Amino acid sequence: MSTVPLSNNVVIPGASHQIIAPGGAEAWHAYLEDDDGRWFLHAALWLGSPYAPEYQKRLDAYRKNPTQNTPPTPGEFPGAVLTICQVGQPAQSWVQTFPAGTFTAAQDHCAVSCGGCTIEKTGDGYHVCFRQENSAAVDLNFTNPARATADAANKTINVAGDFYSILQPTTRFTGNIKFPNRPAESISARGSISQTWRTTPRVKPLQWLLNGHATAGSRTALFRLAVAKDSQAGALAIDGPDGLIWQNQPATLTSAGVALFKTDYPANIDFGDALKLREPTLVATTSIEAIYKYDAYLDGESAFAFVRLQRNVSF
Repeated sequence: MSTVPLSNNVVIPGASHQIIAPGGAEAWHAYLEDDDGRWFLHAALWLGSPYAPEYQKRLDAYRKNPTQNTPPTPGEFPGAVLTICQVGQPAQSWVQTFPAGTFTAAQDHCAVSCGGCTIEKTGDGYHVCFRQENSAAVDLNFTNPARATADAANKTINVAGDFYSILQPTTRFTGNIKFPNRPAESISARGSISQTWRTTPRVKPLQWLLNGHATAGSRTALFRLAVAKDSQAGALAIDGPDGLIWQNQPATLTSAGVALFKTDYPANIDFGDALKLREPTLVATTSIEAIYKYDAYLDGESAFAFVRLQRNVSF
């Protein structure tokens, strides 16, 4: 009996996995921050957007009665998110879902676009462009060190069922950011490009899902942490003069004397001695996540970290 594959076996960093599994998802992310930690930007394009509540409703209906309900696929729910946080200022957040069939994604290189938003590999780096009339917009170009492609290859790891790949390690970018009702501003800062995907629905919900950057001098730590009530999984990559180095170790979370899951966020996060996060300050909230700024210590060196935290993640 023949079967239909629910994703392809693409090995090219950044190329689409063409996932059609119900409850699956795929996303391309740009994370950006200025050198002094005054602002943070996250832009992402999604297939199977978590910002589309209809996706979860249809998935629940399909699970309850698969013979009477059509299975929902990621391609039916494309979406985009752009969040710009300035410390001490209200966040600018733009979230949009798009009609089915409007998302385009290459299978032989990183090139995705939908609704006027693009993340694309260029000859010498990446181009990230998110535009929305009368709203926040960015148009950025990343430089691409010669080592980036080699570093990105074979750097995919599995974190609680989500595959996570760093396509462009931390590097310099230049371009423009336009806030609502303000002229475009030229910027030069640092950031990275990553890709996440999931080929099956979550078996159980997560209490927290954290994604973050910690920056100290010429080095940056990129990390992802999935926490359930009875388990956790994490990944840490340190990017510096010697290249991108993965450290696959669990994190230790504490909440300063309060039972861990009685709080809305972990007060302390330790990836062994490599990275320690302390003293979180809420910077902004969006429709599905909160963004915190932590004091950080990267191999003992004083740093700062921006952390995107999603709570009660069910798919």
